Amino acid sequence: MSIKVNSANYQGNVDRLIPYLEGYETFAGMNNSKILNFHFNEKIYQFDTHVLENEFVCTLQYRDDCYQVFLQRIIPGYTITGEHPEQHPTTLSDPILVGVTNSRSNSLIKKYLEENYTCIPLLYGGRYKKVIVGKDGDDHVESFREPFRLALEFKKPRNEPALEPQQQTTPPIQTDKNSTGCMGCLIIVLIAIIAVPLLIFLNMIFNY
Repeated sequence: MSIKVNSANYQGNVDRLIPYLEGYETFAGMNNSKILNFHFNEKIYQFDTHVLENEFVCTLQYRDDCYQVFLQRIIPGYTITGEHPEQHPTTLSDPILVGVTNSRSNSLIKKYLEENYTCIPLLYGGRYKKVIVGKDGDDHVESFREPFRLALEFKKPRNEPALEPQQQTTPPIQTDKNSTGCMGCLIIVLIAIIAVPLLIFLNMIFNY
């Protein structure tokens, strides 16, 4: 379930995010020919809905009976090599206010935050392509644009890692040497019981 973000008064800030998405796949990797042949009645948007997730961290701040939505760009760390190597860790840019939520969502958002859910920004709108039927009846693809819109998705925290199975504390069953010896004695007795009558019987036959 996604929660709508009202960005009407912050459209300029939302537009500031788009240049950082250069290099991402656009229009689902499809050219006009594929859109024309397989997506006749669809709007094919420039960016995937989850594209912001890889570039920005979302934080929320409660104020004036709503939650303000801030995005901070993830600045990857890097290493400078050479005579004096330097390690620069990953950092975050200054927060950008991109919208506010509706007060009707307050209780749900509060519940998510108390349970340590992760807030994911979703991007909607922007440029899109669509198949248009011309006056002459020929189909062709045209490009359109609508304002960018944002929404929030909350991701459940991962389960705690499973505990490693404990080593078996019960000692393995060991064969009792005495019981093994008794078993051998029993076998000898059984053989004797069978063999003695057999020998007597054979002796009687031969003497007869």
